[in-house]
Amino acid sequence: MKFRLVVCLFLIGLGSAYGQYNSTLLMNNSYQRNTINPAMGSPDRLVLGIPQYSINYTAGGLTVNDMVTSEIDGIRYFDFDKAYQNAGDKNFFYVDQRLEYGSIHFRMGNFSLSTGASFNTQGQLRLNKDLIGLLANGNTPYVGKTLDIGPGIFAQSFNEIYIGGRIEHKNWKFGARARILNGVQDISTPESQIKFYTNPDIYQIEMENNYLVNSSATLQFNDLTDISYDWKGISFNNFLKNNFGFALDLGVTYQFSKKLELGIALLDWGKIGWDRRLSNDLSQGNLGFAGLNLLDYVGNTEDVVLEDSIYQIFEFQKTKNPYSTKLPIRMNLTAKYALSTKMNLGFVLNYSKYEKINHSYLDFLMLYKLTKWLHIGANVGMMQMKNPIFGISGRLMIGRIEGYLCIDNALGLTNVFNSHSVQLSAGANVTLMRKKNKYMEVDELIELK
Repeated sequence: MKFRLVVCLFLIGLGSAYGQYNSTLLMNNSYQRNTINPAMGSPDRLVLGIPQYSINYTAGGLTVNDMVTSEIDGIRYFDFDKAYQNAGDKNFFYVDQRLEYGSIHFRMGNFSLSTGASFNTQGQLRLNKDLIGLLANGNTPYVGKTLDIGPGIFAQSFNEIYIGGRIEHKNWKFGARARILNGVQDISTPESQIKFYTNPDIYQIEMENNYLVNSSATLQFNDLTDISYDWKGISFNNFLKNNFGFALDLGVTYQFSKKLELGIALLDWGKIGWDRRLSNDLSQGNLGFAGLNLLDYVGNTEDVVLEDSIYQIFEFQKTKNPYSTKLPIRMNLTAKYALSTKMNLGFVLNYSKYEKINHSYLDFLMLYKLTKWLHIGANVGMMQMKNPIFGISGRLMIGRIEGYLCIDNALGLTNVFNSHSVQLSAGANVTLMRKKNKYMEVDELIELK
């Protein structure tokens, strides 16, 4: 069973919050460390952040090539038979992107203040193996069995203005970042239950549905045969007028010794309220389909369309009520150790939950000071505690200008469609006013020994 792959993963086109910046953890005194934990930052008095970009793509269970095939004409098709053979119990495709337009960091004594603006998008598509099996094999192999076939969708984009503060007290650093959000578009399924059952006695299809599709600005949903994407609904002219949201980031670090720093951060704790160009489509209740009585069509010139009759059992009810979505909250645990004056080692554990799927990254990091102006790094780890990742990073410092590039899974970047993870981030900043020596941080004192 094959379908032409017009849009294999619409999420890749959308591409929040932050991509993975794990490798920046080891960049001593870099302002970019603030992205991992708001308690981290630069000791310099005034830093201007130049636009930064990050993207994180994660596939669980299936990769893209596990479910598509290429024909002789070069067109890629969705192959349900191939997908079913390779599928896990829960399969998902997740993308987040972040573009920071710019930022300013100011420090006075032990207190730091930062502000900036960014555009964020994130999305996830979840497919249960039962759904893929039903599409590949039909319902005959599953007579008398209950299948969980509801797909989960989470895709949104928003603008953000943030202001953050950081304070130091002895070996402790505390940081917080308040974020004002403006939703641009959203498609989400807060309820995604569709139980599919084929009665073994009369072969009637029975479904227990509690499936809700909420959307703002983009999705035009009439029924399962009439779904369209309205790009005109995406607008940047409603900032602070519609789709208002708020989020908070919190973090703390502790300098356990001159060489060891420990940290924990809670990020994306907030939500967005959606009130513009709304649509709520709900299919709920116990529904059934026993087939068609062909005698009703004797002498009737109308076409017999079985597909339309099956679609009717979903019985979607449409409303236009405001709703809200929570940002997928994330947690980072970090450790940084100065092995020598030229080498730092680190450990990062990222955890988050998106639409019923737990995401975890375990990274072991190394950064080596090749020269005064060039640092190079590498990382090895696991995604979802089973898929290996290997990355590289670099930090270039020329005068007051600093730039960085992190590829947290370099192998995945060489073959995206066969990879479970691809993560990339890049950015730069300019130091306008350097730190005073008395505010020099511990890790720099180690370097100067």
